[in-house]
Amino acid sequence: MTRGRTLADRLVDPALAANAGLVLAFLYVPLAVLLVFSFSASKYASVWGGFSTKWYWGTPGSVWEDPDLLGALRQSLKLALIAVIVTVPLGAALALGVTRWRTRTAGAARTVSLIPLITPEIVMGVSLLLVFGNLLTFVPFGTPAQAIGHITFSLTFVMIIVRGR
Repeated sequence: MTRGRTLADRLVDPALAANAGLVLAFLYVPLAVLLVFSFSASKYASVWGGFSTKWYWGTPGSVWEDPDLLGALRQSLKLALIAVIVTVPLGAALALGVTRWRTRTAGAARTVSLIPLITPEIVMGVSLLLVFGNLLTFVPFGTPAQAIGHITFSLTFVMIIVRGR
């Protein structure tokens, strides 16, 4: 009687390794090309004009001198900080509460808490836009609405990680 293949045998299957390599190449080769061409001196993305860092600093219109890009970077960092400060303690508390909750509805509550994981981000964004535009008119568009959206989306991830521990 022969034993079945072990997990180690299945993990080194050549077809699986080839498939994983193709998927990783599909995901990362375009990023590598984009990174390389971002250092091109040419104005056009499809023509290599020699190595240059002019798009990053030193010339008017570079990344670090564009006020719109810097404003977007500041807003992103501010939203990230707000989301982390609110989401981590709230998600940890919710995870502990849901884990220790021993009623008939506990399973349903755990399932509902996973809905943001399976909802596509664009659907979540449009639904938050509709909620803030029609129902929660007291929350102004801008940083408060964006922060609530980020917190809503990130809360599930914190809950799952803390519940797993």
